[in-house]
Amino acid sequence: MGEKREIDKKELELYFEKDGWLRNYEIVESIYPENRKDICAIVGRSKKDAYDTLYLLWKNKEGDIKYKKIEDRKFSSDHLKGVRLYEEESVVIVTWQIEDSDIRKGYATTKENLGIE
Repeated sequence: MGEKREIDKKELELYFEKDGWLRNYEIVESIYPENRKDICAIVGRSKKDAYDTLYLLWKNKEGDIKYKKIEDRKFSSDHLKGVRLYEEESVVIVTWQIEDSDIRKGYATTKENLGIE
């Protein structure tokens, strides 16, 4: 994994600014798995309505940043908390909780689906 594939905080901010609708969000939290920086979970908060959205961002083998919206709290004032991102063999897993809840939610996908090693 080369340095060119890492996603740093500045690059995340620039990506959010250039992508049309992502411009309306501020990055509240960015979470990386242990020992890699080419994939991260982002909690974005709407600048207008203050709701949270959870994204999975990654750099594929070609070095392009891709993203998937995982949780959208647009119709709720409850924020996201306890976001974790980790790997288990060939699977990438994101877990999170909703504010004032003990229930954890999750999303999993394969590294192959994301185009990462």
